[in-house]
Amino acid sequence: MLTTSVHQPAELLDRLVDGAVASRVADGPRAACVRAARPLVGEITALRESLHVAGLAKVLLVAAPEVGAVAEAFAGDGARLLVLDTADPVRVADALDGDLDATVLVVAVPPGTAPVEVRALDRVVEEIRAGFRAEGLDADAHTVVVAPGRDATVTGGAAGAFSPYALVPAGLAGADVAALVTDAVAARDTLLADDPANPAIVLGALLAEHDVVEVGDRWAAALLDAVGGEPVPVVHDGGPDTHQALRIGPDGDVDVPGPVAARILLWEHAAAVAAHLREPGRPAPSGDHLRPAFTDDDVEVSAGPWLPPGTTTVGDALLALMDAGGTHVALHAHLDRESDASIALLRGVLARRTGRTVTFDWGPALRPGAAVCQITGAGDGRSGLDDAQVGQADADAAAQPGPVLRLHLPDRLLGLVAVVRAVQHL
Repeated sequence: MLTTSVHQPAELLDRLVDGAVASRVADGPRAACVRAARPLVGEITALRESLHVAGLAKVLLVAAPEVGAVAEAFAGDGARLLVLDTADPVRVADALDGDLDATVLVVAVPPGTAPVEVRALDRVVEEIRAGFRAEGLDADAHTVVVAPGRDATVTGGAAGAFSPYALVPAGLAGADVAALVTDAVAARDTLLADDPANPAIVLGALLAEHDVVEVGDRWAAALLDAVGGEPVPVVHDGGPDTHQALRIGPDGDVDVPGPVAARILLWEHAAAVAAHLREPGRPAPSGDHLRPAFTDDDVEVSAGPWLPPGTTTVGDALLALMDAGGTHVALHAHLDRESDASIALLRGVLARRTGRTVTFDWGPALRPGAAVCQITGAGDGRSGLDDAQVGQADADAAAQPGPVLRLHLPDRLLGLVAVVRAVQHL
């Protein structure tokens, strides 16, 4: 279930065992989702069949980032599943250009989701349902809601990888939910033991003891963020530019083989163990407010009071951000991760040009010790969500404990070219 070339001191593992940390994690609400998942299998299967009879085979999921990432992993490649976990107007407009008459909207926003995220996702739901009505479709007949309470299509309780929030959309998109639950139940007993050989204890200790974690799966980073404790700097698909990182993967320091459900359950338990070892809570915001600073070529730049007076180029602003403090640079792209996918390549370029560790996230994130560079982009006029996207980006900036630089792209393509050119000349 886990192989590693990096080993923790025996005394740390013994401390986790003596503290019955694995048992306490197993008694928590997230772990309870696996026990409660079996009855969902029949309910999801019946719902999928009824939707298919109605001609609804494509799933449009509006969800918190953790839910969307796990549902994608459960559904697998090729599934007819599109996730909307931010209010990016371009991504939502592209979703509305699809086959709405064959689409079911699944809303899965679990309790505990940040209020600003709830408001943004509510706006996305309104936009999608308005799109149904504009096509002459019954929005209610095309909507499945997973939520606590009697008004839900499927009742959801606490958040968790194996809660209805992720299993329902994955199942409606074609995932074999029965196999997923069976694999999770089979893996679960190994993770409950207060034993130094428990892979969740081993992996959790490693996650807690490393300053940077490199992963290849989006769901792994999402679970680390969701489970709690001090957030961990996470690099997706890093390389030689990723310094002193714990590398997760077949060729890394730790490999987590096996069925996807078993891997996700192990990761969820390990993230909880890591949260136990790390500092509780999250760092306080700096209180700085972004203000417009200058426009360079096709990029509008905003920053806090840390930006030196007289800064007039994107390149100089990025260098000033690195000098403003922080253990690493965090790129937050408030853009469409499909049509704007090339922006993710900026992480590696910036890391190589500066010699700094650089993380990358789509949308809001909170990485300890980060100097944050937000990249935002204007919509293309097809959706009325520009203000919701700005609200998400503003909340993301306001939550950061360190310096924040915003690069806004009025024209996404031209702005991206300008940003890449500035980074290449650092």
